[in-house]
Amino acid sequence: MSKLILIIGANGSGKSTVMRNIIGDEFEVKEHPFGKYTISISRKLIALGKYDNACGGCDGIKTTFLVYNLADQLSRDFPDYDIYLEGILISGIFGNVAKFLMEMLFEHKRKVGVFLLYTNPYTSVSRVLYRNGGKKINQAGIVDRVEGAQTAFRKHRNLGLYECKAFDAITRKPDEIASEILAF
Repeated sequence: MSKLILIIGANGSGKSTVMRNIIGDEFEVKEHPFGKYTISISRKLIALGKYDNACGGCDGIKTTFLVYNLADQLSRDFPDYDIYLEGILISGIFGNVAKFLMEMLFEHKRKVGVFLLYTNPYTSVSRVLYRNGGKKINQAGIVDRVEGAQTAFRKHRNLGLYECKAFDAITRKPDEIASEILAF
C-alpha cells in the first residue's frame, strides 16, 4: 500500500532537511499546473515542492487549495509512489488538512502518517536567525507556529484514524528521523 506522509513543525524544526534526507541524491524537480514537485524514481516517492534549493516544501506552492489538488492528481498519476508533504503552510492548520488526509486514506487507499518535528520556541527562533544570517525575523510569529504545529498534531493524533508520531527535532539527527519516517 502506498503512503501519504505529512511532516509538520514550526520554522527551523528541520522539515526540509529531513525531507532532503528522505529524497536522497537522485531526484528530479517537475512542473505541474498546480505547482512543482520532486520525484525520486529510485525510492518511488514524490515530495510536493522543489528540493533543489535551500527552501523546499509545500510553502512554495502558496495555497492549500493547490497543495491538495496537486497531491490528489499525483496520487492518481503515481498510485504506487509514496507522497510526502511538508511545510509551514500545512503545519498549523487542522480541519481542511484532516479532511484531505481522510480522503487519501479512504478514497485513494493510502496509508497515512503525520509526523511532528518538535522544537521549542527558543530553538526554532535560534535556527531561523542562524539560517537568515542574523537578519531581523518575526520571532513572535515563529513562537505562534511552534504552538500551532503542536496543537494541530494533537488534533490529528486524537482522531485516531492514521499513524501519528512526534520526533524530538532538538536532539535527534535529521537522518535518523528520515530513516524512521521512511520505515513507516
